[in-house]
Amino acid sequence: MRTSFRLLVLLGTCFALSVVSAFAQQDDAGLWSSVTIKHKVTRRMSVSLSEQIRMHQNVSEVEQFFTDAGVDYEFIPAFKVSVNYRLTSKNQLTYYSTRHRFYVDLSYKQKLKPIAISLRQRVQSQVESIHSSENGRIPEWYTRTKLAVKLDLGKKYSPYLATEYYYVIDNLKEEDQVFDKARYEVGIDYDFNKQSSVNLFYLIQKDLRENKTRDFVSGIGYTYSF
Repeated sequence: MRTSFRLLVLLGTCFALSVVSAFAQQDDAGLWSSVTIKHKVTRRMSVSLSEQIRMHQNVSEVEQFFTDAGVDYEFIPAFKVSVNYRLTSKNQLTYYSTRHRFYVDLSYKQKLKPIAISLRQRVQSQVESIHSSENGRIPEWYTRTKLAVKLDLGKKYSPYLATEYYYVIDNLKEEDQVFDKARYEVGIDYDFNKQSSVNLFYLIQKDLRENKTRDFVSGIGYTYSF
């Protein structure tokens, strides 16, 4: 119990330091917080519902908030597919615009003790400003490739490193067929028990078109599974 408490204090301290360091950056510092509920319907299928708020402008205002619902199906222990829908409200200074996103994830995980490597390929389609823009009903298409390496020591905590790249398939706002954004993330997952877990992370988001770092984000997420 004491070890768990000390670890939680350490995680909280590291998280607080990451927020402080983010404030020191010249670019925007953000904070992402989320709550997720997962329910295992069958041995292979589960459903989830998440609520997330993202702050920006040095955590001074809400950038966006969204509800995300999905269904996961595990074909084999190493391979999983999920289908999701996300309803987003994004801050446009004087109002919040509504965005509808549909996406499919294909995930593969390989365990090479004490390392666990996971690869996730996402295809997403999103529409925005449906009622206020001529092109609002035309979806933008992206693929997103995420590679994560986690240290699995058989403990309650698992540190990890991850990187993700965005590839434009079709987007009216910019040139198609190009990588336009990247994320670099370091974090740790902590399991309180079989039902409750928390994820703490820090990520840097980079604009690949301008070769410039845009965001420094600290994040915390809580998940309850039953």
